[in-house]
This record gives sequence, structure tokens and C-alpha cells, in this order.
Amino acid sequence: MKYPLLGRPLKLTENQIFQAIKLKHRQSSKQVANKFGVARSTLLRHIAKQKRAS
Repeated sequence: MKYPLLGRPLKLTENQIFQAIKLKHRQSSKQVANKFGVARSTLLRHIAKQKRAS
């Protein structure tokens, strides 16, 4: 996933998204989101975009 050319920067970097996907297998979405300091919906949105791009 690339950074957008226009608009706001992403809350999570690509490396953070991959790390979150790994953590999500063992922890709840809420726990993973708290570790990265984002809302659960933001975390899930980033993960969904990453999976669509793959």
C-alpha cells in the first residue's frame, strides 16, 4: 500500500499494518488498535485495504 499523493497521511505505515495483521491472530482488534494508538475501525480499514491490494 502506497501513501496517498494528496490528502492526509495514513495513520499506520505499511510495516505497522503487517505487524498488526500478525498480532491480530493472537489478540482482539481492540487490543491491537490500542497498541498502535488508533481506533479499532481505523485498524480494520487499513487491514482491509492491505488485503485488497495483495
